[in-house]
Amino acid sequence: MPLWFDLSFLALFGIALLVAATWPGPWRFARFSDSSNWPMMPATVEEVTVQAHYGRSSTTYRAEVVYSYRVGGEYCSGRYTTDSFSEEEANAVVNKCPKGSTMQIHVNPAKPEVSDLIP
Repeated sequence: MPLWFDLSFLALFGIALLVAATWPGPWRFARFSDSSNWPMMPATVEEVTVQAHYGRSSTTYRAEVVYSYRVGGEYCSGRYTTDSFSEEEANAVVNKCPKGSTMQIHVNPAKPEVSDLIP
């Protein structure tokens, strides 16, 4: 095969690998795939933000919810983030979780410091 074909294949493979390694979707799924079966408990929303990230051809918005909870008297905290191309979608996430409100989270019974918020 010609050299340009090999180089093109390697470049495409490298881009695909980079996207897979940096995109949070698969990693979140792998880490929290069981979380709907974890016990639920209340958590307090400590902080909510929406940040715009400007790229060359598009803008993305990251909604972030930081929350805290106690397990057996131990303070624990968690963070939920999601990215969107729509500022309205990102704001809708943080509007569901106003600062100071109480939300239900799923807590990993084997590792109580690991939790999942599904707004």
